[in-house]
Amino acid sequence: MVARYAIAASLSGVPMVYMSQPLGVGNKVDFQYSWQNLQDYWDHENKQIFAMYDRINLARSLNPALRSTNRYFLNTQQGAGFNNDIFSVARWADDNVLLVFINLRDHGISPETFAVPRSVPLDPNARYQVHNMVADNPDASLWPEPRTTEDIFRDGIYVEFHYPNEVQYLRLERVP
Repeated sequence: MVARYAIAASLSGVPMVYMSQPLGVGNKVDFQYSWQNLQDYWDHENKQIFAMYDRINLARSLNPALRSTNRYFLNTQQGAGFNNDIFSVARWADDNVLLVFINLRDHGISPETFAVPRSVPLDPNARYQVHNMVADNPDASLWPEPRTTEDIFRDGIYVEFHYPNEVQYLRLERVP
């Protein structure tokens, strides 16, 4: 459910889920006729899931690109169209650019390179570094060296997942 919520949070509008849905609770929690306490669902083994929801919501609140209406769904670099196993979209607001990639499978998938179209507003004279806003350390640089805008447009963005249903909100930041 975290991956599905991350998709909703990466699009314009309000990400909404039903009660108990964020944790993938198998039984329907009946709120219509009785009061249900979900505290047990969020305790102990679900702390990591809670932390990921917190990081997704924090990224959405801090990054105006996730709240804008500007978007472009990304094709693979090889021109094969969309990769149905990976949700991929570019979001931006002014010069703030975010690339969202979400593994839609509950198993590992092959790495992929995605094309970034020239309609995504990157500064043609800038160099960029990328940070994953939902990672344990969102300030960690993911590329060994900053890349030029032309390099990003020409060679695309390489994405590799290490976990099932992994979420990556990649923020492109200008570097001096």
